[in-house]
Amino acid sequence: MKKLLWTVLCAAGLSACLCAGEKLWDGSPASVKLVWGKELPDVSVKAENGVLDISAASRGKSVTYVAVEIAVKPFKLDGRRISFDAWSSEEKTTDAFFFRAQDAKKRNILSFQRWRTPLKSSPETRLFSPGVSVPEMMWESKMIKASPDAEISRLVFFIGSRGDGKKMNLKLRNIELVGAVSPKPSAMPGAGEKLWDGSPESVKLDWGKELPDVSVKAENGVLDISAASRGKSVTYVSVEIAVKPFKLDGRRISFDAWSSEEKTTDAFFFRAQDAKKRNILSFQRWRTPLKSSPETRLFSPGVSVPKMKWESEMIKADPDARISRLVFFIGSHGDGRKMNLKLRNIELVDAVLPKSGKE
Repeated sequence: MKKLLWTVLCAAGLSACLCAGEKLWDGSPASVKLVWGKELPDVSVKAENGVLDISAASRGKSVTYVAVEIAVKPFKLDGRRISFDAWSSEEKTTDAFFFRAQDAKKRNILSFQRWRTPLKSSPETRLFSPGVSVPEMMWESKMIKASPDAEISRLVFFIGSRGDGKKMNLKLRNIELVGAVSPKPSAMPGAGEKLWDGSPESVKLDWGKELPDVSVKAENGVLDISAASRGKSVTYVSVEIAVKPFKLDGRRISFDAWSSEEKTTDAFFFRAQDAKKRNILSFQRWRTPLKSSPETRLFSPGVSVPKMKWESEMIKADPDARISRLVFFIGSHGDGRKMNLKLRNIELVDAVLPKSGKE
């Protein structure tokens, strides 16, 4: 059914993408190109029996790198992940392993790295999506130069060794685009299901209880939070909404947000947390973060959007952890300044959506 769904979406032109689960590399050497390390006398790039095998020996005292790129049919991630098996015949002397997915202008859409025995002697399957560090590889936010919605047209793999005459090796197979949604319907609300039903019972005021005029109301499906700042520094107010625990599995959290005090509401933060209050998602915006009319916002790990910035340093939980609470902050700087946040339509939605112009 999932395969059929992606086929329909592709045919309908909702995204320029390959179908989920399709191979990105067919095992042929024709699409593979050596880009770093051409000057090394013993560099070797072979493609046999569906395995890409890259070998070389380092030269000099600094780090020697070898890199290959694989040209792929342009596609968008649209909430999916790139997967491949990686291992090495020289695990003890291969010091670095980098993976990057780039657009046609060689700008990074994905960038991950690992130093210190980054590869094992037996194959390990690795899964990559924007902004999500995994145990095997660390996300490099500073290396990202293209939008996460850009089309990927090349995959680049680097290995490196420090010192002279150290052998390095990388083997790759099963380079694929896979669906991020794991079919576990009992563990999560269905895609598109409301995360908040509009009632006040699941809403709790967290920060700002000491403020005399703080107000949290839930009426007609709208959550309305108001207060006035106190003192010279920033005053924050936050509310949390308890939700039935769920995993994102490639989907996004969506809500409409606006303010009746747009000029004096200086900050707006959104966080999705696990049961231990560890952040799985964290976004922030300063300087008129809210408008006077509702705007629909869509959130997924690692993806900053024009209206909110991803906070990688605030992430404390695995991206596959279950979300059990949503937290919304507003703030104002200075004394006696009114702040307000209104929310509605807090939902879990599919990652692939028609472009409505609202995002």
